[in-house]
Amino acid sequence: MRRFFGRRFFGSLLVIIGRQQILAHYQCTRFSSEMAAYNDPETWPKHWTATDIERLLRDNLSNPTSSPNYESLATLLRINDIKSLALLVRSFTKSPTPKTVDLEQNLRDNLNNMYDCAAMPLQERAPQLNALDSALSRQEDDTRNVACCTSPRGTGKTQFLKRFVFTKRAEAMKCGRVIVRCCDKTAHHSTSSKSRASWVSLILDDRTTSNQKAPDNIVARSTCEALCELIRTHVESVTGYSQAQSTYCNPKAAYATWMSETARFFGIPSSTKANMQPLIILDTCEILSEHDHKSLVHKSSGKPFSLLEAFCLAVPAPHRILVVGCNAAIKFSSATATVTDIGPLLPLGEDGYKNALAESWKYEADAVVRAPLFHLAGGVPRLLRLAHMKQPQTISLASGSINAFSRCFEVYSATARAQYPIQPAWFPQAYTCFLVSATKANVKASDIIPVNPVWKNPSITAAWDPGRTLMYSEAAMQSMGSYDPQRNRFLVAPITFSDVEVFKRHDAPILPSQLHPLLDASAITRTKHTDVDSWTLSSSLLYAVYARYLLAFWKNTNGGPWVPLQVVLEGAVPPADVPIVARYEVNLSCGVKLPTGRPSSAGRPMPGENAVTSLGGDDNHRCEAYIWCRPKNGPNCERQPIPLKLHIKCDTSPNKDKTKQMPIILVSADRQSGTYYDTITIDADAICSSSWLWSDTHSTVSPLLVAG
Repeated sequence: MRRFFGRRFFGSLLVIIGRQQILAHYQCTRFSSEMAAYNDPETWPKHWTATDIERLLRDNLSNPTSSPNYESLATLLRINDIKSLALLVRSFTKSPTPKTVDLEQNLRDNLNNMYDCAAMPLQERAPQLNALDSALSRQEDDTRNVACCTSPRGTGKTQFLKRFVFTKRAEAMKCGRVIVRCCDKTAHHSTSSKSRASWVSLILDDRTTSNQKAPDNIVARSTCEALCELIRTHVESVTGYSQAQSTYCNPKAAYATWMSETARFFGIPSSTKANMQPLIILDTCEILSEHDHKSLVHKSSGKPFSLLEAFCLAVPAPHRILVVGCNAAIKFSSATATVTDIGPLLPLGEDGYKNALAESWKYEADAVVRAPLFHLAGGVPRLLRLAHMKQPQTISLASGSINAFSRCFEVYSATARAQYPIQPAWFPQAYTCFLVSATKANVKASDIIPVNPVWKNPSITAAWDPGRTLMYSEAAMQSMGSYDPQRNRFLVAPITFSDVEVFKRHDAPILPSQLHPLLDASAITRTKHTDVDSWTLSSSLLYAVYARYLLAFWKNTNGGPWVPLQVVLEGAVPPADVPIVARYEVNLSCGVKLPTGRPSSAGRPMPGENAVTSLGGDDNHRCEAYIWCRPKNGPNCERQPIPLKLHIKCDTSPNKDKTKQMPIILVSADRQSGTYYDTITIDADAICSSSWLWSDTHSTVSPLLVAG
């Protein structure tokens, strides 16, 4: 019995010892594997086989399609030839991942704008940078945080993102806590793994197709997978370690792994500030917002979610995402989401342009052409910078002096129009937007854009679709211009239109150069104060009045050709005189009539009916014109021309019957208020974008028209 128990005890002891040895060997092997660095063979366990080495190196090869001979590497390890082994390993593996993400390089790799550094200061963007920082710094445990910015092409969206990361999230970016991606760039680049679709492709799998039935399960499965894949590949790239898909199986797990992996690799403490929390930033989001989701719908309207909205909804609370694009609108309202729209990036003002030249872009520009360039480009950053594009003989439009302006202008104009092509089907709306911008008319973002009724005729415009309407907000999303919500203005860069293209349209009532004289490149090089210049610029105001009339008429063609004069001159009349102007209506359906030949005070024509008529002027460059009006009400509705006087000294003698007779309208270009007893003074700058040419403040470009 004693022998039996002794043998049994001894056998159990051997089993325990064996298990401990196996466990110790496993722990030793596991410890050795964890301590092994792929780029340092000194840390590799000496017992490793070719299989072990392959497992370590396969995700760190500089060229995954060309694998090394792992058996040869195992042989070198076995004979302890570490020097030769290290030399070979360095030749076919990636450089070690740095312990800090290179902010500039990361942004260059993942965004389309690769030329401007993130440190470049921006002009007139500080309020939106601060508003965005405040919105994304909110700490709310039960809601996801979404910020969005919709702005047309060329307004500097990508550089805005780079500047935001540099000034507000640099520390988080360097520790792998910020993901920045360009949707367009990702969509056009294949993934390194042929067996795995890109995160953008996964999102697009959830879009609606014409022959597709909505599934019973409305969960955005592919969209959630896309979010997980985006996070997984990002963590893999910043840490240099392969990331198993199993730890990124759903959005919450993906965020948890993202935070833990970056905390371990970069040494981020557990108690971090709000600006160290994970943040996803997406650029060029219009390629997602233009598609509807196949199943998710808004409960309030019944309209489908866009793919962009679905992706934002996949982000779990309390995490943050910023989406930017020509159309990055997020319209869902949810108790579990806080949405902040920081508004569009508006064109620069003159001071912003001046500061950008000196501080941001470091460009030289001849003083004599700065003002013309600013107004031609409408303050749009892309178009302003385009003027510095080097042309033959190493000159540019901005730095080739006034003599080179006309030579470079045509190249600049063609290049600018190519940047902002107009789809033929939308030309009628784009033309209206141009008139609205040139005349500084007030419009609302939700207003339907009125269209020239002539172009609604299918025999003239074959592509016209009566059901195709467009709001000004939607026109901005198509980059027809920018909508300024503070001033209720729609802004179009004049250089994106040309007389040649507009002339091709049947019955285009106004050519671009008639509203913007400098679209004729030779205008800027003419001698100061010539008759040709004076009358060209004076006529631009007459065309602006006519354009205002057209906009009012097109908005309500059922009312006939007579429209309220108050609407035509909206914003340009002193408040005290508005009731007087409101008593009249105007008919300019016959357009603008200009004198033929050299204008003179002798033998002037009579005012034309239903038109704005220029009667010429005198040798002092004073111009007189008439607009065809009539009183709205009363027994005597006789049609009469109202004098429209440009560059003329008015008679200030008292006239108590001002409210009873047809008023004289004096155009004031110096914007100085004055009290006149027989006139109504209107501000030319309120209805004509070319009025800057008449001001003394631009003496380098000829002050061609000054009132009084």
